Amino acid sequence: MDDREYAWSVGVDPKQIADAFKDYHLAHGSLMADWHAAWRTWVRNSIKFSKAPGQRNLPLVAIMQTPDPADPYGAKAWASKLADARPDKMPDGSVAMCVGGYDAAGVAVDVCRAAGLPPDWRGDLGPIADWLRAGVDPDHIVQVIRSSRPPRQPGAWYYYDAKVRAA
Repeated sequence: MDDREYAWSVGVDPKQIADAFKDYHLAHGSLMADWHAAWRTWVRNSIKFSKAPGQRNLPLVAIMQTPDPADPYGAKAWASKLADARPDKMPDGSVAMCVGGYDAAGVAVDVCRAAGLPPDWRGDLGPIADWLRAGVDPDHIVQVIRSSRPPRQPGAWYYYDAKVRAA
C-alpha cells in the first residue's frame, strides 16, 4: 500500500507501471536487498524516461503539493496528499483533487470560511474528507457549520460531526 501511495504522491498511476515492474524483474531473475527502494526507483525512472528531452512538465500532484501562499488553510496541499483523492477536471477547466466526486480543497476552504477560521490556520482537515467519503453534500456541511455555535477550539470538527452526518 505504501508503494502505491508513493507512486500517487509523485503523480504516477501505479496500476500503469506495476505489470512492467513485475515482468521486468521476473524476466531478469532480480534479487533485491530492498524491493520498496527498487519500486521507488522504477517510479522515478518512469517519470524521467516518459518525458521528451528538455520537457519540464511536473506531475500534477507535485505541482499541487508545492507551497502556495495563495492556498488558504493549506487545502490544496492537504487534498493532494489524500490517498483516495483523484485528479478530475472541474467545470471551469481547472484540475482538482477530488474525493467522493467533490473538489476536496474547495470544500475544505468553504468549510473553514464557514467556521470563521483565518486563512493562515493550518489544522486537521481530515474530517472534511471523511464527510465527503460518507456522501455528505458539501452545501449541507457548510450550512451546518455556518449555523452552529463555534467550538472553543478552532477547527474542532468533532463538535460538528453528528450534526453534519444527520442529513
